[in-house]
Amino acid sequence: MPRFLRVALLVFLVGCFGTAQGAGKKVSKPSAPKAAKAHEKHPVHHRNKTRGVVKHPADTSGKTRTGKASIYSHRLAGNKMANGARMDPNSNNAASKTLPLETRARVTNLSNGKSAVVVIKDRGPHIKGRIVDLSPATAKMIGAGKQGVVPVEITPLKAPQVGSQGKPAKAAAG
Repeated sequence: MPRFLRVALLVFLVGCFGTAQGAGKKVSKPSAPKAAKAHEKHPVHHRNKTRGVVKHPADTSGKTRTGKASIYSHRLAGNKMANGARMDPNSNNAASKTLPLETRARVTNLSNGKSAVVVIKDRGPHIKGRIVDLSPATAKMIGAGKQGVVPVEITPLKAPQVGSQGKPAKAAAG
């Protein structure tokens, strides 16, 4: 048998065995990790959990704080908030780093004295010096619609009762 035919036969046989071992298996290219949506990367949507310990904000009912309030962007409409609800720019939603979720609080614009009652449904703001993020509707009610950042006073009215699961207890229907 000529040398050329032996080499061709050897290459053919190696090719056949290589195909038999990989038969039925799909060869997949390593895929790049899926890019997280912008709202999933935003620190507001991370749970307040450190080293496996879930932290609950202290009851701060009646403790008034003053600082700056900022306004949620309309672009966040429909995104999930820390309490699991969707952000509605026309509601009385607010975000606080220190008040428990579902706490009702009065926010007063110190520039004009207008106030509104909000429900804390999210965590934030995450900019130094700001104490609360307000929905656009609430910002409009207190006269802060176009200003972006305003000096405010926030007074918690009533903190929700925390149940045995660490979640706000549901009020009894009556």
